Amino acid sequence: MRGTSRALFAILLLGSLAPACAPNAPPPDEARTRSLESQELALSSINCSESTATGYRNGSSFTIRVVTVDGKKVEKATANAYMVMAQAAQNAGLQLRVVSGFRTYAEQQYLYNCYIHCNCNNCNLAARPGYSNHQSGHALDLNTGGFGTSIYNWLTAHGAAYGFSRTVPSESWHWEWWGGGPGGGPCGAQYPNLSVEVRTYPPSGQSADFRPEGSSSGVMDLYAGQEFVTEIIVRNAANAGPTQSGDDVKVGVWFETPYITPVSYRIYTDYPHFDLSHWVISNADSIAANPPKTAPTNGAYRMEHFAPGEGKKIRFVTRANQYSIGQVDHPDVRVWLWHAAGYYGEQTSWGDAVETNHAGHVIRHYKQHDIYSRLRWEFDAPQAPETEGWAKVNGVASLALVPASDMLRVGLGGSDPHIANTTARVNTASYKAVRLRARSPGAAQLSQMFFITDTDGTWNEAKSAKFISPGGNQFTELTVSFADNPKWTGTVTGLRLDPATSGTFDYDIDWMKAIASGTTSGDADHDGFLTGPGPDCDDAVAAVHPGAAEACNGRDDDCDGATDEGVTNACGGCGAVGQEVCNGIDDDCDGETDEGVANACGGCGAEPEEVCNGVDDDCDGLTDEGVSDPCGGCGEIPPEVCNGLDDDCDGLTDEGVANACGGCGAPPKEVCNGLDDDCDGETDENVTNLCGTCGEIAEVCNGLDDDCDGAYDEDFDIGSSCVAGYEGCETPGFWACDTDGGRVCAAADPWAANPEICNGVDDDCDGRTDEGGLCQRCLSGVSGPCTLEWMGGDCTDGTRACVDGVWQRCEPRPECIPTEEEPIAEPPVEADAVGSDAEEPDTGVGVADDAIAGRQDVVVRVDSVRTARPANTGCGGGATDGPAWLLLGAALVGVATRRRRLRG
Repeated sequence: MRGTSRALFAILLLGSLAPACAPNAPPPDEARTRSLESQELALSSINCSESTATGYRNGSSFTIRVVTVDGKKVEKATANAYMVMAQAAQNAGLQLRVVSGFRTYAEQQYLYNCYIHCNCNNCNLAARPGYSNHQSGHALDLNTGGFGTSIYNWLTAHGAAYGFSRTVPSESWHWEWWGGGPGGGPCGAQYPNLSVEVRTYPPSGQSADFRPEGSSSGVMDLYAGQEFVTEIIVRNAANAGPTQSGDDVKVGVWFETPYITPVSYRIYTDYPHFDLSHWVISNADSIAANPPKTAPTNGAYRMEHFAPGEGKKIRFVTRANQYSIGQVDHPDVRVWLWHAAGYYGEQTSWGDAVETNHAGHVIRHYKQHDIYSRLRWEFDAPQAPETEGWAKVNGVASLALVPASDMLRVGLGGSDPHIANTTARVNTASYKAVRLRARSPGAAQLSQMFFITDTDGTWNEAKSAKFISPGGNQFTELTVSFADNPKWTGTVTGLRLDPATSGTFDYDIDWMKAIASGTTSGDADHDGFLTGPGPDCDDAVAAVHPGAAEACNGRDDDCDGATDEGVTNACGGCGAVGQEVCNGIDDDCDGETDEGVANACGGCGAEPEEVCNGVDDDCDGLTDEGVSDPCGGCGEIPPEVCNGLDDDCDGLTDEGVANACGGCGAPPKEVCNGLDDDCDGETDENVTNLCGTCGEIAEVCNGLDDDCDGAYDEDFDIGSSCVAGYEGCETPGFWACDTDGGRVCAAADPWAANPEICNGVDDDCDGRTDEGGLCQRCLSGVSGPCTLEWMGGDCTDGTRACVDGVWQRCEPRPECIPTEEEPIAEPPVEADAVGSDAEEPDTGVGVADDAIAGRQDVVVRVDSVRTARPANTGCGGGATDGPAWLLLGAALVGVATRRRRLRG
């Protein structure tokens, strides 16, 4: 029955297209493509009236705005991009049309049910609801007319320039837009208007700019170790469009480490107030791809979708990690817009070029900071007023930075000159000394440093230490130790420096800092006595100073001008007398020589060692004791070799030299035979194939991973284009698996078969030439019987006529010609005119429509355009137009024969 139905349908189809019935009609192929490539180039129609819809991508729903293009719903930004591209195509002489656009969940559910139950939509393949690319609003089916057409070739060459790409290899008509292109479009401002800003807030109770000197003015000031708040504000203008639904807007954030480092963060939104005041935690705060919350890094932060007027912020707890004065120019916190689909990006770094920018400017912002130290002062700032908290107190004529030399100059002006810094904060448990690099002209100076603490805020001698500043106008590193001062406890809240007792010269300081420990300059031996101008006669040795005990050491320990007085030994030297040694001398001055130090052989030193030579070398009465080998000889023991002998005389044979299988030499190699050939306890290791068996396995075309390499049918190029047939009868198709494990070029039937005539050519592409006796000579005007194989039943017998000596085509009897049109079912509303992913599934973005779980066979479906012509109307309106029907019957035989050839 199915074969009969197909035959009748072919008769109706060919009858409707036969040139004999429509002499002025275009050929069938031209008639079929006429509507796809019309020369009447009217631009696609668009209605910009908006509505909202629920889109889906990978099963997740989101809200989109749609307009109408060519009567189909299309996501608004996609529609704008399409219309710009359609205008360019029209300028090139081509007419684009949207055949299928956005599908609702219910529409996709209908198509999916038709596929599952095979009761509608011709059982065409369809994706599960929520997983079709058309449900995103960004997928369009266009009127390409197939591969290789002028429209398809134009889209392939120019579609990417407008942001469109073909994402399903087997579908010439399926194109998607996810951003890009020149912008514009008829439906108003489709772009968002995003801005970014960095805001920082000082620690509680602290002024934002507490050191407004020079270039530091207007820059937020901090102390190293302090934590403060940094906010990255991202906002979409109220009168702008939203960002693309389902797209994660990304911003780049950069902290100038190691000076400023982020500690933690959270992401907030002001939705639905849109006032940058009412903040709640944003969904973006839980995006797993963002940096860790408690260990944030420089890089991209995903912010999700932005509605018009919506603001979001990343609130960082930030640490002023390291002193920056003179190290770097005002450490930055920077933010820039990294990505907003179709609007801006990618800007992967602060200075990166932006490929897509509909903002008209670079979207970025930064905030500068100065980080001071409470226990380190480098004096490297570029402006003279910047003294980093040090101030004149007494006897100082001037105090200023010398930028050219990166130093602080103290101009002494009289008696008891000193400067002080009351912003210092020194933890006395960690720091026991202060070091500075300084210089002064002339002679060395007696300098002094004072300190105050959180429990004692008065300057006094008890909280001070003296040190020596060498003269000579050369910079020297000086140290002031407070390790032995009982007042050095708690937190030091201020330091005071007295460069000299008096004077009118310049004292220059290159840098100053608290250190863990050190020895006071001028008291290098840390004995409490300063060298010149102090009384210590040897500041390199702590035991040498006035009042020290004299020792016999060749030096003046007590600084009294005499050396080793009253401390010589019995031999007339210093210290204890020497010990006796075997050298023929009375070393200990006791009147005896070498007593108790000669060896057993009567010589000096240790007895000779015993060697294997048959002599009593160590004079102990024994010969070669402990030096002969186990085999009773001298020298090294022979090594064990694999020879069945105990070569090393240890009672064992071939130990450590036989192989794992107990023989000599290397063990046998492992081969794939089910045996442990190399005696390692494993069988066939490293010699089986990927499937765990022996030998090679060839991949065949059957939808299975035959060779266990993780891929299937990888050698057969399944789904790519091919051509079936032969010269003059070629038909485009695609490669598919056959039933024998090979591949076959699956191709559609031709639209029409040419009639066979007597010319030595296979006109109807059925593999035969001039078949049916067309070239047999006959008597003109004679009729004869013939056979119609394709009619079946009682209608296989027909008649043919002889015209001009040539037999004409076999015609069916009049009662075998159908008198009513076979009904042709109209496709459902969403069935695309030139194909969509309801007919052939989507692949690429999202879940592929043809990824139907559990199917391993390859289904090749060849469809034809369905047209019908009433059987009872010929060229003259009658149903008995015999010659025309005979031509149709012969053409049908050619179609059937060609179908068998192409599909075989």
